[in-house]
Amino acid sequence: MGFRWLRFFRRGHTALCLNSSYFGFYAHAGFLQGLKELQLHPEHVSGASAGAIVAGLYAAGMQPEEIAKEFLNPRLSRVFMEWQASYRMPALMLNRKGVTGAFDGRKVQALLKEFIGDRRIEDCEHPTLALSVANLTAGRTETARNGLIREYIMASCAMPGLFQAQKINGDLYWDGGIADPIPFEHWLENDRIRRIIVHQVIPIATGRKKYRKDEYLRGRSDSAPRQVPDNQLVYRSGSDESPEKFSFLSALERSHEIISDELIRLRLEMARSRGVKVLWFRTETPRLGPHKMHRGGINFELGRKVALDNASVIKP
Repeated sequence: MGFRWLRFFRRGHTALCLNSSYFGFYAHAGFLQGLKELQLHPEHVSGASAGAIVAGLYAAGMQPEEIAKEFLNPRLSRVFMEWQASYRMPALMLNRKGVTGAFDGRKVQALLKEFIGDRRIEDCEHPTLALSVANLTAGRTETARNGLIREYIMASCAMPGLFQAQKINGDLYWDGGIADPIPFEHWLENDRIRRIIVHQVIPIATGRKKYRKDEYLRGRSDSAPRQVPDNQLVYRSGSDESPEKFSFLSALERSHEIISDELIRLRLEMARSRGVKVLWFRTETPRLGPHKMHRGGINFELGRKVALDNASVIKP
């Protein structure tokens, strides 16, 4: 513990960023477990949405395997059992004011409080913590650096339509993945951070190929998780389906991916200009949901395997 404390003040910190991904917290916890087995303990962590859950709980003191165990507990599905949702859904469809989601999120916060109590973001030092949120009141994306961890985890996970916008200190917040799904730009001004590890979870619908293989620079192309060469990534998450087969939701999801990919490109260019090395790893997983969380153990192992398979580039 003393060695880790002394290392914090040295140059050459490693930061870990966990992306927003629909029920991707199992794979994120698995990736963290893999890092732990490689004896790599990042000095800074950040996350958006599902990534915010794992980043927040980890920074608050929970171990990766403990996080996975708690989220494999069947009681987690009870947060989606809320009788008020039955009248919020029609109001949501009718665009009623004050109704922004089916569930209010109080059960999620109660569960988080059971795990970490009233720990605050600013109290996390080894590692430090930052959580991505969308501030609807101010009309901007923000990286929360202080406040109750459980409140900002819930805000970062408040998926539009699924959860109500969360009120914190008079402002309304929604899912951090809306505008900042891979939050690491705030680290680029920290001259102690020389390396950023990004773990990206990509859920793939069972029974059909949703994503083409990655296309990296230098003509390298395969589906295995890899280091981003020379801090750069050309990532195309395309579909083999004809344009006529797009649904409204799949087209909306693709639009968000286009925006996200552009943000990724710009941030990687910023990192390169500042001499910060970015290692980018992706884990493709079966798509989960509120009624498939018992399968999360598979995704945990997939995330863990990505870390262990890339030990040669992850270990400094």
